[in-house]
Amino acid sequence: RSIVDEGEWTLRRMPWLPVLAPRLWMPTDVIERVFNEFDAVDEARAGPVPGALPTHEYYVQLQCAIDAALAQNPLQVTFTLGSGGNFRVPTVDTVPVVPGRIMLVQVDGHGRPVNSRYDYEAADDVDLRDAAEREGRVLPPPAPESSYRDRRFRREHYTVVYVPPGLRARMCGVLAMGWLAVAVLSSSTLVLSLIIGRRAYARISNLPMHDMYALSIGLLVLLIVAVLVFRLATFLHNVAANSRAEWTRELRRRAVLAWTAAWKAALTAAVFFGAVPAVYGLVVEVYFVVLLRHMAASPEVEVAFERTMLQAMAHNWMFGVLHVWVGLSLLRVFPALWWSRQLERLFTGPPHTWHVGRSILVFALPLIGVSVATAALPFAVAACIMWYRGELTADAMLRAFRLVDLDVLALSVKAVLGTVLIVAATWQACLLYRKWSQSARDRAYLVGHQLHNLDEPAENISAETTADVPLAV
Repeated sequence: RSIVDEGEWTLRRMPWLPVLAPRLWMPTDVIERVFNEFDAVDEARAGPVPGALPTHEYYVQLQCAIDAALAQNPLQVTFTLGSGGNFRVPTVDTVPVVPGRIMLVQVDGHGRPVNSRYDYEAADDVDLRDAAEREGRVLPPPAPESSYRDRRFRREHYTVVYVPPGLRARMCGVLAMGWLAVAVLSSSTLVLSLIIGRRAYARISNLPMHDMYALSIGLLVLLIVAVLVFRLATFLHNVAANSRAEWTRELRRRAVLAWTAAWKAALTAAVFFGAVPAVYGLVVEVYFVVLLRHMAASPEVEVAFERTMLQAMAHNWMFGVLHVWVGLSLLRVFPALWWSRQLERLFTGPPHTWHVGRSILVFALPLIGVSVATAALPFAVAACIMWYRGELTADAMLRAFRLVDLDVLALSVKAVLGTVLIVAATWQACLLYRKWSQSARDRAYLVGHQLHNLDEPAENISAETTADVPLAV
């Protein structure tokens, strides 16, 4: 219970001025100290215990103590209690739900419902119900019986809380302000990300402006800044609660952890979301964009896709990031895989505990090697084709590497893709044949025609056994 929430602040010299954010600059510690030192208790909250007072009497005595304490405070303010009311609410989520009964019931200063139609405690208790009927009170029907759960009212399932005036209007205002804050935050983040990303993209690339790449770069910058600000605020909050010696030790420890986490997170992001997607962009460029440029054979497509290897890596980077993210998601879906176990072991815990070197050896270097080898294979095939034709020169290979001469390179890409498809189809056919042969062998074993540890059919073995046995005379 927070007594500060059960009253309103007022400036003595300007009572018409609303007090905003009172916890930040009002003497709330005075109110809490008076409340903790106050001897009497509220009967609506504590029940009929010795020394309990009805809510209105309790507020009157507590108001006098608060006024006396605030009179000694230099701020010319007053704190008025009891502007709202008390409501009975559930204390647990598993409270029985009875059709026709409401959960929020307004109670008086003694903790009893203001309207007897909502006095469920008296309705479900036989003695209290008889007494209420003799008094002429109108009670709700008792809770229906249930074979699996007791639906009767239990006092321990409910508590009494303070509700400020105009609760519905306040809730609507909170919801409206929340949605407004979400809209303002989303729009400002989007605009600020585009502004930062466009400036950064213009400095690091000579390609035409790409808003999706700019937005991604801006969001990444804002995310890094937000994490740093949150970490700094948390650190300063923890430091403010410690002594000077503890503050020095905590500062050194946090500085070491922050440096370790920063370089490990930066190196991991640069390798797995920088180098690996960029090298994977070469595979996309060689196997898809080259074929698209060669098959389209139009000046517009040539101009749109005319770029070097480095530009292709930068332009296809986002596509590679998407594939890396999809791969990580799939590894989380299949935790029994060796790669999933390694990923869980290497990146479990905060960033300063990550095994970055091992992760680069296990994940990054194999992915980069496979991507480079896959992208280089069509160039090797193109060199062989040029050598066979007698056209292999340094200038021809340089034009192929610069993605200018695409005739031979497109032919080699088609050859590599065709070979891969044929090998994959052959491999799948072999697996299918092996599965079918095993199924046929199992079927022959189950019907008794063939044993797994013998090569001859069961009929031949039985015939030879019968021939070896002499006939009885």
